[in-house]
Amino acid sequence: MKTLVYAGSFDPITLGHLNIIERASHLCDELVVLLSSSKNKNYQFTIEQRQNFLKESTESIKNVRVDSFGGLLADYMQKNSYTCLLRGLRGPKDWYLEETMFITNKALSGNLETLCLLASPKYRHISSSLVKELTPHLVDWKKFVPPCVEKCLK
Repeated sequence: MKTLVYAGSFDPITLGHLNIIERASHLCDELVVLLSSSKNKNYQFTIEQRQNFLKESTESIKNVRVDSFGGLLADYMQKNSYTCLLRGLRGPKDWYLEETMFITNKALSGNLETLCLLASPKYRHISSSLVKELTPHLVDWKKFVPPCVEKCLK
């Protein structure tokens, strides 16, 4: 497998995301971590901050490249001749959402495949939404996010 694309808003990147990235990096020649953004979504961090978090968190993983895109994921994949998406699954709820996205992506671009990695049990409870909910509270961020994000949450 040459290239995998792991897309998300990463608002912010969590230890769960990072675990998926580290594990997936051993499965491909190149792993593109794609920062996606939508005009319809409110973000806690700017796209520049999220991109910096991703770059800093993955700089030690040699075959990871961070990119960003604001349109349809299927368009990005087609434009760059990529055919395999990587998704992380925490549980059944994620499975149903990803199944819908898989069907949609197949309809938009028939050659797209989706590879799913199960979240490690240690990180299964962590999500960017949880981090946002906990932000106003004093939390030991080391359990949830990489150090570069932790600095911004304190």
